[in-house]
Amino acid sequence: MSAARYMEKGTALLGSGHGGENFLEKAVPFSLPGAGAGPLFDWFLDRFAQLTWNIPAEAFGPGLPPREMRPRGLERFLLEDADYPQRDRIWAAVIAGSRRPGADEAYRILALGLATRGLRGFRDRLAIRDRSDLADIDHDLVAGFLRRLATIDTGTTNLGMKLIDSGITHAKVRLRQSRLRPPTINSVSLPYDDPYALLVGLAAESALAPLDVQLLSLTAVDGLSIKDAAKHLGIGEQAAYKRRQRAEARIRRHLTGRGARA
Repeated sequence: MSAARYMEKGTALLGSGHGGENFLEKAVPFSLPGAGAGPLFDWFLDRFAQLTWNIPAEAFGPGLPPREMRPRGLERFLLEDADYPQRDRIWAAVIAGSRRPGADEAYRILALGLATRGLRGFRDRLAIRDRSDLADIDHDLVAGFLRRLATIDTGTTNLGMKLIDSGITHAKVRLRQSRLRPPTINSVSLPYDDPYALLVGLAAESALAPLDVQLLSLTAVDGLSIKDAAKHLGIGEQAAYKRRQRAEARIRRHLTGRGARA
């Protein structure tokens, strides 16, 4: 599953039943109430705590976990009670599950839940210029984490920290790149004789948020710079730059889809 799906869909997985290491193979997708309302790590751990499927005792090997528990209980056991060798055995089993067809998505959700405190801890220590940057940072943390989850050697030690460090490293690189990138772009070329009418129409179809319409109107129609438009709208310059990039991508996808349906 891509990082984008976690971010955009707010997907979690529910499963039940016993059967050792295969207990998640019959997991089915569902959306938790409130999932996706804001940056991922603002809500993910609360939703993770609501998962009600049971992890059987010894699902990950002898004594691991020592009793039947839900995902939230496994997270507590991992962080508070397990010793380092036990932590590596749990992580090795979860990583192996994330690569098993039929259960991979559920195990990835489980892995992300076990790592969320470490990933969110990094994000919470950052000096963020604009709150709108948090969604991008969370996306990059998850992307780096999932990329390493697919490749890490389960025979090594300190698996959980290595996975978390991979997410953090990826997010640091992406954040550095975004801050070095000049927050100015050329005006997008909007099709149609009346680009403002196009923007309003896209907003009416829920393809664009009202703030996106204002930002594109000021920059692409009225010719304001990103800096001036950001000041006018009361948002950060870098946030305006990223917001416009995302809005342009949504316009392209929407128009491409509209053309395919014509």
